[in-house]
Amino acid sequence: MNTQTTERQGATQQSTNTNAASSAGTNTSSALQKQLKTATFEQGQAMLASGLNGPETDQPKPIGADIEAQLEAAIMVTLAGRDKVAKMYAVGTRDDHVGKAAALVSGLAVNSLSIAINGAEQWSVTDQKTAVGGDAAVGGWPKAYVDVLGAVFDKLADPQRSAFACAVLQTAVQIDDALALGWVPAIDFSGMTQQDVVHVLKSVATKAPALWDRLAKTAQPAHIAAIDANAWPVDKRSDLLGRIGEDEATLGVLLSTSATTVASWLTPDAIKADKKFEALANRLIFKRHPGVTRPVLEACLAAAPLRKVVAAWTLAEMQWLIDIGGRPVGPNVSATFDSKKATVWSDVGGLEKLLELRFGLNVKDAGEAFDDTNPQAKAEAFSLEGLQRIWDTLANLPGADVEVLDFADLARVSHKNEGGLFGGYGGGLMQLGYSGDSAKGKGLGLKQSDSKLLGANKALPDGQQFEHTVRHELGHAMDRTYGIMDKFQSEAEFGGWAMHGKSVGHVLAGALTGYVDEANAARATATTAAKDPKVPDGKAKADAANAKATALDVARGKESDTYKDAKASTDQVEVTSNDGKSTEKKQIIDALSERGPSAWPMVKAKAPGLAATRAGQWLEKLSGSVHYTIDSPDALGGRVYAYETGAGVNGWMSYNHSARNKKVSNFQFKSPREWFAEVYAVYYDDVKEPGKSLANVDPASKRFIDQLRSRMEKDARTFQNQGESKEGTKNLNAAREGARADGAKQP
Repeated sequence: MNTQTTERQGATQQSTNTNAASSAGTNTSSALQKQLKTATFEQGQAMLASGLNGPETDQPKPIGADIEAQLEAAIMVTLAGRDKVAKMYAVGTRDDHVGKAAALVSGLAVNSLSIAINGAEQWSVTDQKTAVGGDAAVGGWPKAYVDVLGAVFDKLADPQRSAFACAVLQTAVQIDDALALGWVPAIDFSGMTQQDVVHVLKSVATKAPALWDRLAKTAQPAHIAAIDANAWPVDKRSDLLGRIGEDEATLGVLLSTSATTVASWLTPDAIKADKKFEALANRLIFKRHPGVTRPVLEACLAAAPLRKVVAAWTLAEMQWLIDIGGRPVGPNVSATFDSKKATVWSDVGGLEKLLELRFGLNVKDAGEAFDDTNPQAKAEAFSLEGLQRIWDTLANLPGADVEVLDFADLARVSHKNEGGLFGGYGGGLMQLGYSGDSAKGKGLGLKQSDSKLLGANKALPDGQQFEHTVRHELGHAMDRTYGIMDKFQSEAEFGGWAMHGKSVGHVLAGALTGYVDEANAARATATTAAKDPKVPDGKAKADAANAKATALDVARGKESDTYKDAKASTDQVEVTSNDGKSTEKKQIIDALSERGPSAWPMVKAKAPGLAATRAGQWLEKLSGSVHYTIDSPDALGGRVYAYETGAGVNGWMSYNHSARNKKVSNFQFKSPREWFAEVYAVYYDDVKEPGKSLANVDPASKRFIDQLRSRMEKDARTFQNQGESKEGTKNLNAAREGARADGAKQP
């Protein structure tokens, strides 16, 4: 017995000796054993199957006392079969005879050797413990099996000896058998292929700590890198990383198997304290290794010294951070860009280029056309303060919003009013217009009192209109990317919008509905007052309420007749054509339907009776003002009607009058799209505590954006193109339902 056998037996704490199998073999027919040892593989397989099962049945026979010798003979036949065995026992991609022996060994704990020979590789702890009734078990295996395995091992020569030990080890580890770890010293990695080494190590890495001592001494760096680093002993990590070294291919193997684990090791403290961790982080970043993943990149850049070095890279070199980490960028990549920003903060050209890379934008150059439908629309150069404030605004928004949305281009456009401010969004292009190019950025900030767009509004601080406008236009990108208002605009939480197209009839019907609602309310009051003895002067109040209801009925009837007359009228009015270049004649109702309030001055001259109606009074207000700047619009049947030819609307529309109770600005009532853009902007106007001000005005919208934000932070791209994605629609619905559930919890 050689030294390797002694090591193995000492570790397993068993008394196996070389004669174990031979003494057991005396119980076996010498003729059978001789036949097995000299037979071909196919002949040996047939003889063993016949000897155990018998010719009359295909059911396994209980293993008898001669099992040791038969088992030894079967293993030797299997090893001798070599190339023929490949057809019978395929183990993964391994096609050598030792691999086939491993398949055979994998079936040793079942009740029939014929099952083992047929490639059985699965068994339960119960099976293997009861395989040989009454036989003493060693570490959960029948002692007879252990003895014969030891005897076979002694008869083998390298490299079969080491490979056989690996096969036993792999088999044992599957049932968490501590006994198998005694075979570790019998394994010689130097005599094995890399494929076999990795195969063994993956099987036993978490159950054989002793293996790592041997591994560190004899295994190749590629062997180490191929094993999940999560299984590496903590006290060996640094040494094993040192063994892996700087070879790019080996580092690639390590990252392909263990990137997340490696990232968890590379903390700033670990990099600072351990030179090998520091060296690994430096190699990965300085060489811009293609195997680096987002978690690894973020871990490395958490170390301030490394981040400082990377911030000194050129923009072309920093592009790698985006290519590897993806968008939205992680917090440490963002911090690296912030460090870079300090070097170009006073340079318009440098800041513009860095802003493009950091946020994934294309800033239109001065003089460049930004509107495909209007070649005369040209971009202006951004002022330094304009770029600085854009950077700060975007940096304070979630990266998932800025970098993943349908927002790719940025242009500054001229604005004719001194101190004015303009914003626009469409087709992925954000347009900003402002006056002033000085370092102080004259015109970048408007006070609330300067704009009728806001109206009475406590949600936005003075002087923040520029930032608010950037957020507002980004809100459009959010809405268009995810189709939020297209999906939810009709729901009460989102304003209860309805689109009526080119029909003024909805406005007229709304006024009549208002009469009906008020009359019904008056009758309900009369009923209560008349029946409730607790109401003072109940009869008088009931009479007054009934009289009011009757008067409303009469007024509604008169207005209804007036509408009918107007609709039937063939009188025509002259209105401006759609292209604005000429005039054309239209009948009264058609003019109001197609041209909206702009036709009202001509219409009321032809239909003075209509001017006295509720609808006429509202049309009068609309004709003299921009509809969304009216602070207290009239309610017709509980709704506010308006005519709009922009922001995704072309004709008459309406929204719930009650939505005015949660107004964040007048401008949000321009259209459904502007509704969400304003809500989104106000949510993030609170830079330090997003949503705080919005919660005081419109808690339902605040809860909805909370839900969106939470889901987007988990997986921003799941929401992208939600109109085309079932998964995106599912998540959008979940955000809405989550917001409602949150609202139901409120006291």
